[in-house]
Formats: sequence, C-alpha cells, structure tokens
Amino acid sequence: MTNSPAAMTPLLGRAGALPPVPASVGQTFTLQAAAQAFRMMDELLDITCFDGPAGTGKTTACAYAAAQSKRKWRYCVLPLRAHPRDLIATVYEAVFQRPAGGTERLMSTTLVDRLCDGDIGLIADEVHHVGLQGAQQLRYLWDAAATRDTPFPLLLVGCDVRRELARAEEVRGRIARWVSFDLISDVEDVIAIAGAQHPRLALTDPKIIQKMNERIARRSIRAWHQIGKHIRFLPDSTSANKATGLTRDDVRLLRSMLGTDIA
Repeated sequence: MTNSPAAMTPLLGRAGALPPVPASVGQTFTLQAAAQAFRMMDELLDITCFDGPAGTGKTTACAYAAAQSKRKWRYCVLPLRAHPRDLIATVYEAVFQRPAGGTERLMSTTLVDRLCDGDIGLIADEVHHVGLQGAQQLRYLWDAAATRDTPFPLLLVGCDVRRELARAEEVRGRIARWVSFDLISDVEDVIAIAGAQHPRLALTDPKIIQKMNERIARRSIRAWHQIGKHIRFLPDSTSANKATGLTRDDVRLLRSMLGTDIA
C-alpha cells in the first residue's frame, strides 16, 4: 500500500525549508508510528525523537508528517561538533530564515520570543552531530518557552540519540516519545517501500525484491529511493506500453550502476 501526502513540500533554497517528500511513500509500520508520534507532538507541544541508523527513513518520515500539519515547521541540520553559538546560529537561521547575528545570548532570547508565538515547530536533524551538550542547548530553548506556558513542538532526529542521552536524565526525561528506525528486513515493509518507488518494482517478483533489498539496497530506504530513480533508464522498460516487472538482467545492471555488482 502506498500513499501520497496531501501537500508536497517544496524544495526551497533557503534556511528552514523542509526536505522534499517523495511523490509516493511506502506505508511501513515505522512510518505510520512516526506520523502518529508527530501528530501527538504537534498537539501536545512537547518533544519527540526519531532515532536510528542513516538511510532508514527518519528525514523522509518527518517531512512526510510535517507536510500534513497545519503548523509552520522549520527544519535545520545541526553542524558537526558545533560550538554553542554556532548551534544557536543554525537554529536561528532556520527559524527566522535569515542570516544570524549577535551574541549567543541575544540570539537565544530572540529565538525563545519567536518560538513562544505558538505558530511554528522545530525539527533538529543530525542531533548526533552536536552530542550531549548540543541536545542540552535545544532543551534549554524548549524549557525557556515552557516556563512561559508557551511550549513549542520540538522533533529531534539522529543516530544513537537514546544512547547518547542515557547519561543525562535531565535531557532524556524531557523526550515524551521515541520512534526507533532500523534497516528494513520485514518482507511486507520491503515490498511496500519498493513498490512505492516505481510501477515496475510493484510488478517484480517478491523473491527478486527481497534479494535486491539485501544485495543492492542493503536494507536502506534511502538506497531504494536511488533504485527507483534508475529504473526508467533500464533498456526495454515497457512491453506494449505496459509496465513489466524487473528481470534478472535488469537487476544485474542496477547492481552494476549502483556500485554493488559483487556477489
């Protein structure tokens, strides 16, 4: 089963813009759980975390869920090993969609004032880049707004976030709910994700799809998105103007193009 979001998120060349949502998204159990968690966060104005390895669909899930929300969402990718001011500047630029300026304290105060307005939410991706200290700073922003009785929804996205925050109950305890993402291995999820990428994949033998998941996609949703983009370039992709499933030769060519043409 696939589903297309009601509103497609535009790809904008400016700070704060959400990542684009794929035209068709495989409705896996994890995606549905993430969308539900996002809706709860949106309504309850608290903190949620999407945690899991790279390529498992975390960013797609947050963009997909945000596209269905009536709230304005600001998205930022946190800088690697950032100093406190650099982190605040990144969030500032995402929220205000203009270059940051001023001291860390001034930017933080201005940020809290804006976040307290109640019409926007913040998605902070790659939380593992900033570690415990960076997560603390994001928590300070949320606490400052909550102290004024005007909290805002905050989504943390990253790898091994739960483990990173295990040493800091004051931060971990603020997170109301967790959604754990993992490499895809469930057969139904694999078929749903593959079929959402291209009509030919939807018609391909499930046994071939499962082998592709292990040998080409390496169980990564991100890799399946790449596979879907390549299929229209395969030779003889249609028969009598009708889509056909992939053949073993098609799969072999894909493996070669995507750099996985090994046993």
